[in-house]
Amino acid sequence: MTDPAATLWEIAQIEQLKARYFRGVDAEDWDLFRSVFTDDVRTKLPGTDWMDGREAIVDRVIEHHTRAEVVTVHHGHMPEIELVDETHARGVWAMFDFVDRIWRHDGRRDAFTGYGHYLEEYRKGDGQWRISQMELTRIRVDWHRPEHLHDFPHRGAPPVDAQRSSPGSRASAE
Repeated sequence: MTDPAATLWEIAQIEQLKARYFRGVDAEDWDLFRSVFTDDVRTKLPGTDWMDGREAIVDRVIEHHTRAEVVTVHHGHMPEIELVDETHARGVWAMFDFVDRIWRHDGRRDAFTGYGHYLEEYRKGDGQWRISQMELTRIRVDWHRPEHLHDFPHRGAPPVDAQRSSPGSRASAE
């Protein structure tokens, strides 16, 4: 791609794709989560073998979220995205995640903060970028003692209207 504006547009579309990935997993919006992957995606999470196919990664993450009551917070930072050609790209994302779990089988609680990188490949089809390969690597994991954790957090944010009119917000000051 030689047009700088077109290059930046495609990179922005891949950044939006990754934002949907993080929002899908954290909100447990499995349709959104599923939509970010190609049908034939290859994925590898820490401690797992490579998984082939969209349903393999989606089922794996859903299964993890059903064995425990889970609240996750994922952040991706400093993307390094390279457009290989008009339909292929690759990227590296620095990542941070916080995972807080209460295990259903025994009520035990654990939580960790992880740091690492997503190593990804993307493919564009039908005008949409999707993740075609994803490997999550961790460079550090900090485990948190249950007695140091706050009460189990409420999932989800207040509706947008409530955020706009909350005390101290810009909307309430107008």
